[in-house]
Order: sequence, then C-alpha cells, then structure tokens
Amino acid sequence: IDVFDSINSILDEDKPIALVCLHAVADDQFRCGLDCFKSIDDFHKYTINKLLDLNFQVILKAHPGVVSDIHPDKALIDKNYLVNLFKTYGLNYELSLQSTNQDFHNSEKYKRLFSINPKVALSKIANLKNLLIITHHGSISLEAKALGLDVIKYKLCKAREFDYTHSWMTKDDYNNLLEFFNTNNSLPIVDFKDTYLDVLTNLSQRGIKENYNDIFFKISERYLPDLKLRKEIKNINELNHLIKSIEHFIEHNPKARSEISNNLAHLLG
Repeated sequence: IDVFDSINSILDEDKPIALVCLHAVADDQFRCGLDCFKSIDDFHKYTINKLLDLNFQVILKAHPGVVSDIHPDKALIDKNYLVNLFKTYGLNYELSLQSTNQDFHNSEKYKRLFSINPKVALSKIANLKNLLIITHHGSISLEAKALGLDVIKYKLCKAREFDYTHSWMTKDDYNNLLEFFNTNNSLPIVDFKDTYLDVLTNLSQRGIKENYNDIFFKISERYLPDLKLRKEIKNINELNHLIKSIEHFIEHNPKARSEISNNLAHLLG
C-alpha cells in the first residue's frame, strides 16, 4: 500500500488538509527571535487548536532529526515533549515512530486529527488536494515550494531576507492566512520577489565561502597534522573527547590561538 493511497482512503480531499511540521524544542525555542508566540510549544498548540476550530483535517509530522546519538540529552527532551504533546491530543508518538511509512494514525480524541511517520517524505503526500504545509522556521518551506505546495512560515525565520512564500508576523496575519485557506482551499495569489531556486542558489553560494569552522580546522591541521579534529562524530563520548581535545589545543598553542582570532576578526569584518 502506498502512503498516498493509505491517506487518501481516510481523508476527505474536498476539505482543507493541513500538515503541521513540528519543531525541536530543546535548542530551537528562540532561534528566530521573539515572535507572536510565547514558545515553539505555544506555536504548536495554538496551531493545532486553531486548525481544529476551523474544521481542517490536521496531520502532525514530527521532525525526523530530533532523535540524535550525538546529543542524547536534547534528544531525550524532544522525545519526552513529543510523547506528551501527542498524548494531549489523543495520539501516540511512539506508534508513529515504529510504524511503516504507509501507516496513518487517527487521534482517539479528535476525528480530524492524525499523525504520520516522521520519515515519510513530503513528496509522498504532495498529490493530496487542498494541502497546506505549516512550519515556523523549517527548511521544509523550500521543499514545499519545489513541489508546488501552499506553505506558510514565520516571516523572520531562516532565509528571512528572501520573499518566496506566504508568511506571518502577527497572530492576526497567521489567522488570516489559515482562514483564507480554509475558505478557498488555497492561499492568496502573491507575486513573490524571489523563488525557492533563488534562495537555494544563494544558500549554496554561502556554503562555498569559508566560514568559522573552516578557519579553525584548517589552522588546527597545520599546527597538529597528526591530530584530526575534523571528523565524523558517532556518539556523545566521541563528542566530549573532541571538545576536550579542542580545549587542549587552544590552551596550549598561543600562536594558533592568535592566528584563529585574527582570521575570525577578518571574517566578521
């Protein structure tokens, strides 16, 4: 059974459908500054409640990257948060995680509320009619635009300098977009200044430029050619060992420390 067929047999495609892309809370609370929501949790709950009040069919999709062997402390916080959030709305986070891609879980409390496996790709459900993608600051906004889907995000999130999709600054802005979609099964027609390709091109060019990580590791390799500080980290023990190695390197190599400092100052202008 394809995931689209599974969902299509449950949802009413003639009515609006919202995919709420949930965010990590352990270290992502205020990465975009303060907005009209008190926290990411407030954003999640406000969004779910508002959508249900508007008679949307709502799908919750947890972030697939909240489980991490590198940051088990953060992963535990996010897991506990998601378990409790799902439970509040009559869903089972663990069941969503363990399910195969085609499984689609219905809330025990709300007949129009569902959850889906976090690993299900957006492209797998992109053919659903009347589908709205909602994110606070996720890069899924670019993926949604690439698939030709309606998506809304917080205006001052990452890539805030670009104008490529519908966004909000206030709760009134947010509510207006949700209510418009609810009535029209689409968002207002807007001639955006940028396309998702403009954003991706710009971001890829930024990645080519030397950044502070490149500067640090390049200098450390010259001073300590036999100690590779830049390497793939598999677990928290390796991460702690790497942090101690870097601390030792900085503390005992004043020339390297000075060179790193000068280069960073030049990078920052």
